[in-house]
Formats: sequence, structure tokens, C-alpha cells
Amino acid sequence: MTDLTTLTVDELHAQLRGLTGDKVKPITTELVRRARIPNLLRTSGVPRTWAGVSLGEVAPQPGQQTAARALLRVAPGAKGLYLYGQAGHGKSYLSAAWVTWLVMRGISAKYIRWADLLADVRERMDRRDKPEPAMIDLAIGAEALVLDDLGAGGRATPWSVGIAERILDDRLGEGRVTVITSNLAPAGPPSIPTVAGTMSARVASRLAEACAPLKLSGRDLRVHGVGG
Repeated sequence: MTDLTTLTVDELHAQLRGLTGDKVKPITTELVRRARIPNLLRTSGVPRTWAGVSLGEVAPQPGQQTAARALLRVAPGAKGLYLYGQAGHGKSYLSAAWVTWLVMRGISAKYIRWADLLADVRERMDRRDKPEPAMIDLAIGAEALVLDDLGAGGRATPWSVGIAERILDDRLGEGRVTVITSNLAPAGPPSIPTVAGTMSARVASRLAEACAPLKLSGRDLRVHGVGG
């Protein structure tokens, strides 16, 4: 049977000619999927620097190979990933490429920076007429989500912890897949920054339920001109 994803739009329309009934549905479904992609890309939130970089086309740098392979196995319905490690090891770059990889398959995926989300919530507390969709609603409702740089900015407040808990609780309740990046270790001694120490024990517990931890290490890729 022909793999419809390998055909051009014109070839798909040609395939439709003369077909009836159930034979039409796979082709029309593929055409609808293709039609969604431009808008999904435009609204994905992937930074312009990495726009168009899809995970399936990335050549992983030293220290990134395991994470890249793991991300390719993460899809809606699967357990997510918690990518952590020092700055510059490619966490944000790979997770943004994962979002584009999903979108190119017609899946609604969002890339949202933790600091931007908090800033958006603060702004809406003072400006309720802001026309764009609320980032927290996008974070909760996305079929697949990257929440980038969780815990950035030092020790969290009860307010920001409550936002993290709400997002994780709602996504877990709906079975939506989540990839989270952070410099915080998922657990460890008091001498190192951890999710429980910087955020809360409840956030750490929810992360353990939603995401499998995976540490990235190696050289600082930003220093060497590669996305970090």
C-alpha cells in the first residue's frame, strides 16, 4: 500500500480520482493534515532562530544523541521527558525541534518558555483585554507541550508554584504529553538545585509522574555555535 505521507498534494488529488466510499477517507485525512501544518507552525511558539528545524533532520551533537532518540519516541499518549542539565547542552534546541517534528505530522504542539508564561499571567492580571490567547490556556490545552526552562529565575514563589502545579495537574488529568527542560535536577542532596528545593515537593512529584528524567551533559554548545 502506498505511504500517503510520501506523496505530493497533486499526487494525493490524483489518487482520489475514481475512488469512492472508504477508500477516499485515508487520502482526505492526509490532505486535511497537510492543510493544518502552516497554521500549526505559525502558532507553535518555536523561536524564529530554530524555525524549520525538525528533530528528524537534526544531527545531534556530542551529549545530545540519547536525548534526541528519546524525544523521537515521545508522542501524544506517551510519557513525557524531563530534560535537565547545565545551560548550553541543547535542551531547548532539541525540544523546539521536537515541536516542529510533531507539527509537520499534523499534531498541535506548543513551545512555551516558563518565564514568558509567568510574564503573560502577570500582564493579564492588570490587562484583561489582551487579545492573544492566554499562554497558560495554551500550555494546558496543547496536544503536546514543551515547557522550557522551568524554575528559571531562582526560588519560586507560592504563586508561580501554583501555576506549575495547575499545568501539570491538568495535563496529567487529560493524558497530554509534556516535555519539560530545566537546569534543576529532578532530585538530589541539598547542595544542588532541585525541583523540590526550588519549586515544591508537589511539583517534583507531578513531574515524576508526567515525565521520565534524562540528563544532558557535555560541552557548552552555545560557545561552539550550536543551539542550546
